[in-house]
Amino acid sequence: AVCVYRTCDKDCKRRGYRSGKCINNACKCYPYA
Repeated sequence: AVCVYRTCDKDCKRRGYRSGKCINNACKCYPYA
């Protein structure tokens, strides 16, 4: 699957995380910026 930054970030925020980033084409959620 291709990680799209905007989608990843929005998905992470909806799950209560601070932000999301694409690492090795995978979405990673972070509790901090």
